[in-house]
Amino acid sequence: MANYFVFTVEVPSSLESWVGDLAFDFGAMGTTEVLKFSQPEGEETVFTESLERKKIEIYFADSPSPEFFVQIETRIPTSDFSLSECPDQDWMAEWKKNFKPMPLAEPFWIVPSWEAAPPMAAQVIHMDPGMAFGTGTHETTQLIAEELVAGQVGYSLLDVGTGTGILAILAIKLGFKEVCAIDTDPEARRVAQENFELNSAQIELPALGVHELKGTYSVVVANIIDGPLVRMQHDLFRLVEPGGRLVVSGILLEREREFLQHFLPPPGRPLRRTQKGDWLAFTVSF
Repeated sequence: MANYFVFTVEVPSSLESWVGDLAFDFGAMGTTEVLKFSQPEGEETVFTESLERKKIEIYFADSPSPEFFVQIETRIPTSDFSLSECPDQDWMAEWKKNFKPMPLAEPFWIVPSWEAAPPMAAQVIHMDPGMAFGTGTHETTQLIAEELVAGQVGYSLLDVGTGTGILAILAIKLGFKEVCAIDTDPEARRVAQENFELNSAQIELPALGVHELKGTYSVVVANIIDGPLVRMQHDLFRLVEPGGRLVVSGILLEREREFLQHFLPPPGRPLRRTQKGDWLAFTVSF
């Protein structure tokens, strides 16, 4: 059985995306963030700690080329890193060991389909992420989830870039009557559909781009990254009904100024800003 290599590195939060992109340029098979959790005394809720430096594990089939290490040391000279060789194993089984029930936005919890819900989980979203993006642990997902839980429930919701379908399922559980989810990735749509069925959630899942959608929605959410949000902004604005709201996330704190230079809501529609760790979300009311 072949071995594989694990490159472990601690980086500033602002460089997490850069390290991931670099790793895939050098042939990485995947990356994971080693999250740190805490449970204050007397609290039932488990919290994900927001740290200035993050520990990333990157997986390679073969030892990466020397140029990979040179680029790491050049960009992050103070970074601690290591490379270890490990025996091959069942990746999915190992990954499942580390995916545990997690709070999303009070009172909702993400619970893996193979785990029992903990007693403190008042509302449960069952989840099997497969190979799609989104387990509910990332700050960007939590920012939008908290906005939905705290805000007024409308009749309809559109989830742009649904990934595993977490936010669309949350909308159904909150009481939205019509929910539509879209994603350009066929694998994401497949995984999302399985999760919709797992949660008995009736959600429309057309194989359409945001520019192809007609009509309007009470709430539109888009958890992507800043570049695509800027490119699709006019379609996002178009799809929100009068009196509705748009919630976008996926903007790094260090890119806030550049994002706001290009993401321009209609006149008289101010942006409301929320932050979690190094990530931002913005809400536009119409």
